[in-house]
Parts: sequence; structure tokens; C-alpha cells
Amino acid sequence: MHVSSPSGRVYWVEEPGSAHAYPKEFRRLCPEAQQAWVKAKYKLPLGSGFLARLKPEHQAHLIVELAKLPDQEAYASQREAEDRAELVRPAPKDFKPEGRRKIRLVLIPKQRRLKTGENFWYRLELQNVGKEPILFDDRPSFWKIGNRFMPCHFYITPPDGKEVRGNLVEDFMDSREKTIVLPDHLTTDEARRKYAAEIVKEEGNRRSRLLHLHVNLQPGETLVTRAWRFGTFDEQYERTKAGEHPHPPISGDFRELALENLAFDQPGTYKVKATYEDPLRSYQDQEWASQSLGIAESNSVLVEVYK
Repeated sequence: MHVSSPSGRVYWVEEPGSAHAYPKEFRRLCPEAQQAWVKAKYKLPLGSGFLARLKPEHQAHLIVELAKLPDQEAYASQREAEDRAELVRPAPKDFKPEGRRKIRLVLIPKQRRLKTGENFWYRLELQNVGKEPILFDDRPSFWKIGNRFMPCHFYITPPDGKEVRGNLVEDFMDSREKTIVLPDHLTTDEARRKYAAEIVKEEGNRRSRLLHLHVNLQPGETLVTRAWRFGTFDEQYERTKAGEHPHPPISGDFRELALENLAFDQPGTYKVKATYEDPLRSYQDQEWASQSLGIAESNSVLVEVYK
């Protein structure tokens, strides 16, 4: 049987004597319904064939609606509390809003002198300087894992004077399905499902804390980046084989800027800046446009690279 975690990862639960396959009724569902059933945290039973007899356009809708749980609101509140405790700084006592919806982005370097070949380490701080709360619901979130799934971009001007937009190293994610082997002493379906659900819930919460961000940033509050290190490809691969995340969080306040298309390998002065981009989806959508944060540019940091 399959069980899904709050983070959306699907687990195959290996029961004693199982044939390692979906229920045969699964193959009778339309592709959209199959995808919805796999992703659903609680599965609608397929044995009766009821779902397969519905029109294709109704199958996925019913699966999604019946999988909604009354504890989702409580779970979201718990996740936000955890994110706020780790990544949100309170508003200064003398804070005064500067507009209705507005943000300020600050780039802070760990050091301003690097040896050739070393990577730049930084912290980004995004402050809500407006009058309204701003919701961040990112899956996955740049503020937590620092990869290319992000609204932030970095622009580096090397000693030759030509500005380059940096391409962040892509995250090395393990897409393989994880297997849970049930102990032999679990003799009933109810006991097996309860055991598997507890493991999946624990793993899902761990991955959610690692990857996903859900924060309603209040006026004056500041969202900061989590400390992070990318490491080499070999390090990422070995961590993944061991069942770990390829880029685990580290202690401290700074993260590594690992780029695919640029290295700090020439002596001289580099200029580094960041942007947060929340562009308009459509200039005709005036209601959405009024909610856009637009593009915020950070301060520029000068970095001296020496041999």
C-alpha cells in the first residue's frame, strides 16, 4: 500500500507477502485520478471499484475532497510556529511602515576578503516595511535550502567590469520511492497502517521542516536565510545514498553561494548584490497587481579576492 507524508513524498509500505504493486483497481482510474490518489494522505479504498465507475472528470475531484483532513489547519499552525521561531526576527521598537505593501532586502557578507577559488558566504534579510502582512508559502523554499527554486537572484560584477547573473547550483534531490518494511508481529491491517502512518508522519514533518516555508510576515518583521552549505557533488551523492538530505543545514548564520557559471577565481574586486523578484502575472490583472511586491534590490557588497 502507499502512504503519503505531509510534504507530499510517497512511500510504498511493504507488507509481508506483498506483490509490490498498486491495487489492480488503480489501473482503471484516469491519469489525473491516479496522481491524486497517490498524493492523498489518506487513501480512498479502491477495492469496490466505485471510483472507476465514475466519469473521469469526477474521479480526481472526489479523491481530493475526501482526503482533506480536519487537522490540516492545526498542522499549518504548528509549521508556521516552527518557521517563525527559526527564521523570523521581531520588528524593531521604533519601526514605522513606509507604505502599504513594501519590502527591504539586505545582503550581509560573512567576510569581504576571499582567497582565489573560495566561495562567497552570505546572509539575506527581507524585512516587511509595509503596513500589511506578507504570506510566504514556498515549497521548496529558497530561504531554507538556497537552491535555484527561488524568487531571489544574485548579480556579480567581476574585476573585468561586466555584470553576470549567477546561476545557483541545482539541488541534488533523491526522487526514489522509500520503502518501509513492516515488522512481522503486526498481524492486522489496522496495526500495519498505524505503524506505517507514524513513520511517514515523522519523516514528512522532518522533510517539511527542512524544505518548506509557511510564514505570515507581519509589518516590521524580518525573514532571514537559514545557514546552508552545498558541498561537492560527491558529498551530495554520498549523503543521498545514506538517506540524508544532500545539503543538510549547518550551524551559524551564513550560507554558501555556490554558482554554476561564475567563480571568485581572479584577483581583484568583485561586486555582489541580490534581488527579490515578485513580478506581475499580467498587467491586465489589476487586483493581483495590487498585491505584488515587485522587485526589491539589495545593497551592493564589495569583495576583495587575493591569491
